[in-house]
Amino acid sequence: MDIERIIGYEFKDRKLLEECLTHKSVDYRRNYERLEFLGDSLYNFLLTRFLWEEFGHLSLTELALAKRYFMSNDFLSNTAKKLGLEEFIKSKRRVKDNFLSRKVVADVIEALLAGIYLDGGIEKAYEVFKRLFGEFIRKGIDLKEYKQDYKTSLLRLAKERFQTVPVYKVLGIEGVNVVVECRVKHFKAIGHGADLKTAEQNSAKKMLSILSSS
Repeated sequence: MDIERIIGYEFKDRKLLEECLTHKSVDYRRNYERLEFLGDSLYNFLLTRFLWEEFGHLSLTELALAKRYFMSNDFLSNTAKKLGLEEFIKSKRRVKDNFLSRKVVADVIEALLAGIYLDGGIEKAYEVFKRLFGEFIRKGIDLKEYKQDYKTSLLRLAKERFQTVPVYKVLGIEGVNVVVECRVKHFKAIGHGADLKTAEQNSAKKMLSILSSS
């Protein structure tokens, strides 16, 4: 399969590869969900190992921030889409313009890493991890994208300027995104994201922009 060319690994167990890429809407019994259960922890480990080996000079606080940022569904799904991996996912639940939700894409990538681990071992999984995510992580570290913790910045500003704290409220779901409202005094901002944490960060980012111009 072309996906093996992209990831740089050829599966010995072809059925395992199929399972990694199959949503339960296509096959309720053999799909990626159980593999994603393993893959979630595996991705956590591989990311932590990569950060430790390549960015050991960062403080523990910076490493923790980087780990949180690069574990997000947004980072995983955006990277997968840039690499063209999304088109190989088998699902009947594609949304607008034939796209899948970010969470589904992120889950499949974690399942795929789990499949590689089961098929070829931990070092093969790590090789693929570095091949797929290494350059994106290095770029994110260089640009300090991981330091964009807007909620913390907003909390500090709200306390200093208004002697209060931001209030976040989930408004609902729009398409595949969670919608969150952030309020500080009479100011409000709306943020969208693939998950609650991302939506809150985006609403905090907008609120910072509002307050800086008021």
